[in-house]
Amino acid sequence: MNIIEELRQNLFLEEYPKFFDLQNVDFNFPHTHLQKKVIDAIFKNIDSDFYLEIGTMHGGSAIAVAEYVKKNNLKTKIVCIDPFCGDVNMWAWEKDKKIKNEWNYLNLKNGRPQIYETFLSNIKYTNNENNIIPICATSSIGIHLIKRLHKENRISKLPNIIYLDSAHIEGETYFELQKAYSLLTKGGILYGDDFGWRGVKNDVLKFIETIQINQKLTYSIKENLGIEEVIFGKLLVYRNHWLICK
Repeated sequence: MNIIEELRQNLFLEEYPKFFDLQNVDFNFPHTHLQKKVIDAIFKNIDSDFYLEIGTMHGGSAIAVAEYVKKNNLKTKIVCIDPFCGDVNMWAWEKDKKIKNEWNYLNLKNGRPQIYETFLSNIKYTNNENNIIPICATSSIGIHLIKRLHKENRISKLPNIIYLDSAHIEGETYFELQKAYSLLTKGGILYGDDFGWRGVKNDVLKFIETIQINQKLTYSIKENLGIEEVIFGKLLVYRNHWLICK
């Protein structure tokens, strides 16, 4: 039984997410930067049953991984943790974008973002409903939930690849790094993008001072990506992506 089947059986019962329509399909979200070369380098080094994404929005990065998985006939299943409620900027910009009749992030209806509905439609449109499943919760709740389900033997495995693309707020990103790293299995990879954001960069650099890394895996990923140097001997950075090998 794969992780999606386990979550459906042990968490959702009959209320698991249903990808039932295409009316909200929208691939215009401008901030999905995950590069195929990074995905390829990771999967060349790790055989993954359980890939976890923290911070999903409309599903662009998860779909990119799912398409890679299908193309290469891999068994990986993807779990996406996100409250699907947007960030501070999205809420602050919503009014002006509506007035200007511009594409907006939240698409509020009855005061509630429609991000989750768009995510479900996008997954349906790309035929990935059996490859991707969401947990509609904050990063903290989602991580603690997965730990608890595993401890109670309700799911059989923990993720060995985690893509963290959530808070981007200094301090909060550090907290997420700690929680995500503690969930990651040994020999796995914790990675993300937006290293150019001050909050992300500062917290990632602060976090790697507290850990030991997998030297062999780090070197292998480094060679696959053609990286010439590793920051502080621990952190791989490739075109605004950062990678930590546990």
